[in-house]
Amino acid sequence: MESRRGRNLSGHALGSGPVIGAAVAAGALALYFVVRAIRSGADGPVASDEVDFVAADVALMARMRDDIHRRLDAVTAEEATLRAAAADHAKTDAEQMRWRGLSEECTRILLELDGATVHHPDARVSRKQLIADVLKVADALKLE
Repeated sequence: MESRRGRNLSGHALGSGPVIGAAVAAGALALYFVVRAIRSGADGPVASDEVDFVAADVALMARMRDDIHRRLDAVTAEEATLRAAAADHAKTDAEQMRWRGLSEECTRILLELDGATVHHPDARVSRKQLIADVLKVADALKLE
């Protein structure tokens, strides 16, 4: 199977896991060379330069790892914010629909109380029943 850029051999998209894994592996390799140089007890400018070079690589890998974690945290926080905003938006839409329904019901009842012509299945609703309906809607609005 041929490999495509940004995909592994099975065709799945690569995430941040391989990047972190590569950074850790490079850091471990650099640490190995530092330990090997120290254990060998090699003296002289070449051994000292090699240790300095490897130590710089280890520090670079640590900074890269920290940067990757910082970016992942930022993306995770942004995703959580977007999910919360989407949930709030859906909740707001549902509340608006409910309020709109209650408002329409209240308007219908008030129009009937005023004697306006309203298309209603039971056009002969008693005034007492209409007042009771208005009070029910008002109670529902208070609960909100």
